[in-house]
Amino acid sequence: AAGSVADNRDKFVPRPSATTPELLDMFFFLGQLMGVAMRTRNLLSLDFPSMVWKALVGAELDEEDLKATDFSCWNALQFRDEDGQAITHAKFAELFQCTFTTCLTDGTEVPLLPDGENTLVTYERREEFRAAVVKARLGESAQQ
Repeated sequence: AAGSVADNRDKFVPRPSATTPELLDMFFFLGQLMGVAMRTRNLLSLDFPSMVWKALVGAELDEEDLKATDFSCWNALQFRDEDGQAITHAKFAELFQCTFTTCLTDGTEVPLLPDGENTLVTYERREEFRAAVVKARLGESAQQ
């Protein structure tokens, strides 16, 4: 899991930036290995967080999966102040100086919209930012 605060710190999470043909072949091989293990009823001890295993079985991912994998990211998206109170318009700019980008599990920073690196998140657009981060993070390993 990402960071040092989450329920799934001891779980295996694929690296989202592992998209070269060679690395994708390795993921394909792992899938074949998992298939053989299931067909032969041999246990294969792969400890995946819900964010990974739900994607493997086609189940819908939700914010709880992000929370369990990267609590710090999820917590920042709650837009709360130091006391846990909902952030006000006046305090937003003081506490949140970020752009429309997010860091994936492996630390890769990705834009959430065209020119996201140069687009500041405002109080009015905070929910758009939140939705974009959740979408990017829950789909970060889709190619694998």
